[in-house]
Amino acid sequence: MATQAPPVPAATPRLPVGRSAGYVLTGFPLAVAAFVLLLTGFAVGIGTLAITIGVAVLAGTLAAARVLARVERSRLDALFGFRTPRPAYRMPHGGKLGRAVSAGADPRRWLDLLHGIVAFPVAVATFSIVVAWFAGAIGGLGYVLWEWSLSRGPDNHSLAYFLGLGDGRTADILLTTALGAVMAVTLPWVVRGCAAMQAGLAWALLIDHGDD
Repeated sequence: MATQAPPVPAATPRLPVGRSAGYVLTGFPLAVAAFVLLLTGFAVGIGTLAITIGVAVLAGTLAAARVLARVERSRLDALFGFRTPRPAYRMPHGGKLGRAVSAGADPRRWLDLLHGIVAFPVAVATFSIVVAWFAGAIGGLGYVLWEWSLSRGPDNHSLAYFLGLGDGRTADILLTTALGAVMAVTLPWVVRGCAAMQAGLAWALLIDHGDD
């Protein structure tokens, strides 16, 4: 009987910001690699099922998905600070062809494949949000130090002008600095929320929830 693990929503809000940011930022290149490898392997395998090689390609793709799933579970361990429950896989049996077919009959391996594909758009979104929030916080708070380097013409108006706050440098600096401060204050919640979104998908598809 597997042990029921704590749900993601109960643990994520208390995670350190640095750990959450590291999880999101390192997840992006892994998600890109997994998406390209697994989607290509799946498409080639399905397209060549009429001949024997298609079974072998799908079996290899499922094996790659299992390795990538193992990497993601290790990342979840590092994120939450405890070892997440590992699911049980069915052991392939028979000869080479029989092992390939029996591996394809294991639903757990297909969940690994599904995660490797659907995690890509989530990783793109969370990575973009976290990077943008960090950049906005740092750039906004330090705007007074680099604002002078911006090229300004007579028709180039700042955001402060369009908001009716004035068109001078002072209004521009105050508004941009204020926006940077808002992003800095909300940064912990944004980063943790993005980590929760990404980890929640992995938790749903890759973790043993003790149902068996």
